Amino acid sequence: MSGTFKGTYRLTFLRIEMNGLEPKPIYLFENDAVDPLTYVDDAGIWHRCAQRFETDMGSVPACLDGIASPLASPRGFPFHDSAFENHGWWISTDHGKTWTFELKTEQEVNDGLYDWCRADQVDWIESNEIEWGVELGGTELWNGHHGPFPQDQPPVN
Repeated sequence: MSGTFKGTYRLTFLRIEMNGLEPKPIYLFENDAVDPLTYVDDAGIWHRCAQRFETDMGSVPACLDGIASPLASPRGFPFHDSAFENHGWWISTDHGKTWTFELKTEQEVNDGLYDWCRADQVDWIESNEIEWGVELGGTELWNGHHGPFPQDQPPVN
């Protein structure tokens, strides 16, 4: 399954945070009010991330730069950051008329990243490497998010 993306969002640079010895840029993600970023899966179900949140846009440790580009999936990475923070995402089975928040497991969120990368035209090898990377390094961060979930408002449409 790879699905497609539609819609737009705005990123605003906020600050640099240090991740050990490595600088990591932090951005404010804001979904477009009229045409928000939406992932449509192969079954026709619409998925949306949070309306507004901070993201590092898929920063990876320098030692992994040659394996997974931090710029590989400009729509998948923020979607994953939102899903990781909220432990899920919003879905609509009626083309955006109504939305329901669905809690997901860490594995489901990471599997989603693979699909979102593929929708961003990332080849399957790099998409797998990106998913493996978050699986290897993300559990502590996942466990640090305690809710309540979701932490945002329902999507606009």
